[in-house]
Amino acid sequence: MGHHITGLVTRLSAIRAICIFKKLSPPVELQQDFAFLPLTSDMLDFLLENNIGEVVPDFMFLGSALTDYLLRLSNEASVAYIETDYQGGTGTQSAAFFEQGKLTFRASKHGTPQSKSRDSHQWPINRALRMLGVACPSKGTDEFDAIGLDYVRSMDDWLDWRAD
Repeated sequence: MGHHITGLVTRLSAIRAICIFKKLSPPVELQQDFAFLPLTSDMLDFLLENNIGEVVPDFMFLGSALTDYLLRLSNEASVAYIETDYQGGTGTQSAAFFEQGKLTFRASKHGTPQSKSRDSHQWPINRALRMLGVACPSKGTDEFDAIGLDYVRSMDDWLDWRAD
């Protein structure tokens, strides 16, 4: 089974304000007062006026235009940009963290993450979520699972969940 998502994670109050201002669909509420805004191709085209710019190596959609947008957005609230592309347990995850108008972290890793292993906390998405303030309530849980990003596995699933 695959796992393919792209989007923003930030505090729920911050992303709600962004969605209202930009006239976007509402975000998906997560645990710990966080939210996920799925970034579909259509939404990226809308936000970036059909200009993604040059894509950063090892990322699918994080280009110069989206980076500039997230730098500006991070002046209002810290934000994590995340991507997963897994099939059959192997694939790539990438993350970037923006705060106070700066890109403070960007990484990508290919392999087979073991969600309950010791090193799962060092995978890019978990590192970015930790910078955002996500806490792990118990041993054996990583940041990704702690806020509920493990509930669905595709962009269509996120969009369906948001519609419910």
